Amino acid sequence: MKLIWRLVQFLKPYSAHVVISILLGVAAIASSIGLLGTAAYLIARAALHPSIADLHIAIVGVRFLGLARSVIRYLERWVSHGVNLRLLGELQRWLYRTLVPLLPARKTELPTGDLLNRALVDLENLENFYVRFISPIIVMALTTLGLTWFSGAIFSGFWPWVAIGLLGAGGVIPLMTYRMTRKPALKQVEVNAGLSIRLVEFVQGMEDYLLFGQERSMLKQIEDLETTYHRVQMHRALRGGLGNGLASLWVWFTVWGVLGVGLDPVAREELNGVLWVALVVGVLASHEAVSAVMLGAQNLPLALHSAHRLLSLETLKRRQIAPTHLHLGKDDYQPDILIRNLSFRYAPDTPPVLRDINLDIPLGRRIGIVGPSGAGKSTLVNLFLRFWDYDEGEIFIGGVPLRLWDEASLHRVLAVLEQRPHIFSDTLRGNLRLAAPEATEDQLWWALEQVELADWARRLPEGLNTWVGNLGARMSGGERQRLALARLFLSKASVIILDEPGVHLDRAQEARILNRLMAWVGERTLIWIAHSPQGLDQVDEIVVLNRGEIVERGTPHALREGNGFFGRMVKLSSRAAGDVVI
Repeated sequence: MKLIWRLVQFLKPYSAHVVISILLGVAAIASSIGLLGTAAYLIARAALHPSIADLHIAIVGVRFLGLARSVIRYLERWVSHGVNLRLLGELQRWLYRTLVPLLPARKTELPTGDLLNRALVDLENLENFYVRFISPIIVMALTTLGLTWFSGAIFSGFWPWVAIGLLGAGGVIPLMTYRMTRKPALKQVEVNAGLSIRLVEFVQGMEDYLLFGQERSMLKQIEDLETTYHRVQMHRALRGGLGNGLASLWVWFTVWGVLGVGLDPVAREELNGVLWVALVVGVLASHEAVSAVMLGAQNLPLALHSAHRLLSLETLKRRQIAPTHLHLGKDDYQPDILIRNLSFRYAPDTPPVLRDINLDIPLGRRIGIVGPSGAGKSTLVNLFLRFWDYDEGEIFIGGVPLRLWDEASLHRVLAVLEQRPHIFSDTLRGNLRLAAPEATEDQLWWALEQVELADWARRLPEGLNTWVGNLGARMSGGERQRLALARLFLSKASVIILDEPGVHLDRAQEARILNRLMAWVGERTLIWIAHSPQGLDQVDEIVVLNRGEIVERGTPHALREGNGFFGRMVKLSSRAAGDVVI
């Protein structure tokens, strides 16, 4: 019930539309019952050969209710589906707002396929939560009350049969159906999520599967999941069909019960036989409300499990997001950076990745941070970008704690070249303007010149309007890296962070591009993350990280000539560069 109530909360902004929708739903069912009941009354009354004047009201009633039923049903569908779409939109906005504090840090816990399944399939399962569950239950309850009262007003012996019949067909059997279809529905959602994960992995890892000859194995896994999905879906459909059959039988038993109860009173002329016939047909017409509740009972397990999967995102550790109205940074804002007693671990039960880091980076300072794999270098970058929130200590930018910076201002001050930059499925122009939407044509070409991509771009059939493919699939690794560097050249940020900028570049090309980059950096602050000591001669100070701690720091010359950690790294790097592989 807590989960259902949580979903109902999303309807609060649209409570007026919900009330109108429910009233129209009751009116639609009432007009259906009234139409069939009045028609039955008219036929039964006409069999007694009365005056046409005695049938006039019934004739007009049939005409009116026949027209009203269609109009009201149309209005009900219009309003209820409008509520449904608004609910879906509210859920989508909630999902995006929830994901922003989680990503990209938590993407390791949310496989791409699973996240895609939550955003598409789980939301689709919730799409009919209101139309198929909330509204039909309320309409059924009001229909039961109204028809029970009406039957009791005709004859006191009818109302227990009508009440028990409608409560059973619209309450007990739907509950049984929900329980029967719950396990298959849960299994269906889980298998569907697994299938999405496997399909995305198969598409993204197609090259590796083909390279190692494992494509048949992956296809077999996907086929097995599809087989399981269809089997579970059939199992759920069979149980749902059984519930529908039981509900129909219950309605018919109710009809026969009303018929049986009315025989003796009609024979003794204690009950108007024409009203009796109209009531019997009206009870039969109530099956429309019952069938709507049954459909909701079958869809409810899917909706609840999907809701659980979506709402479980709230339990994941979230980043703190500062209010956007702070606006701490301006385009020309150039702050100092201070790191004090910084410690961080990815989970409470894991060892710390960073331990007691203290670092001053004044304005215009060029700092190289170097260390072996796993030393915590990229983690430090992620903390600067607020992808994760640190546990202890503080980072100050311009004297303001990093936690208080709103993300828009922070990203105007910081520009980062990640170790694995993302290339979007867009044109070359679109990927460049990600860094500077207002950049002119000349500025775009200038940035490409700096990274030696301009000649390549001019040879493309559509120039800057050429589509680069999904994740830059139509580009080589070096071209993708240089495109990311070109985006950096377009930035107006005052603090530049480079994480392995020379990946996929040959040494000569790397040296040329980095020389241009250093000239462009000028008086900006530079933080250069490196795995090896190559190219770090241009920084003012080198900080060596190992196992999350600062083990050494000093000028490039002093550390290179010493016998410390960095000196040993330089010797190993020089020795490896001198090896000749035949």
